[in-house]
Amino acid sequence: MQASPGRRFDVLLDGIGLPQPFTLAGFCRRLEEARGRPVLLAPFSTNHPEAPTGVWAAFPDADVIFYEQGTSPLHSEHFVFHETGHMLFGHAGRHDALLTFLDRFLPAGCDAGRLAEAMTLQRTSYTLQQERDAEAFARHVGARVRRARTLHPALAPEAAGAFERAVDTLAPRR
Repeated sequence: MQASPGRRFDVLLDGIGLPQPFTLAGFCRRLEEARGRPVLLAPFSTNHPEAPTGVWAAFPDADVIFYEQGTSPLHSEHFVFHETGHMLFGHAGRHDALLTFLDRFLPAGCDAGRLAEAMTLQRTSYTLQQERDAEAFARHVGARVRRARTLHPALAPEAAGAFERAVDTLAPRR
């Protein structure tokens, strides 16, 4: 009998470990430790109606998660969790979709083609099943984070983020 999706997600999350109190920066540090490579967050904001809410890009030496920041912190977290699902499941997307995203949403002066060529895994456009899996993972992670915040309500998400930035600034790098 195959494990339920929720159980599979829990196994993945238990292997990574959710930081307490939860912050995206802390979550990325846990992902970095699990993957053995940097995981960087790249917030963006656009009013373009066709803009994606998130994109995972795997560079030769780092994973970058672009995510929409022009919404609530919890919604932005959901976008990051969704892209993390694609990353952890090893979903492969289409190169042309990545180029379209980079062309439209990179700052002026950046060469989208050269940037895409520098990436070892071209990912941004997925099958319907891959999107469903990533979305189910994002909902599952979000539910676990909300439960943890209920059990450990010491810091609101915004305060936890400020706390995490202060720790990052003051703590020595590994």
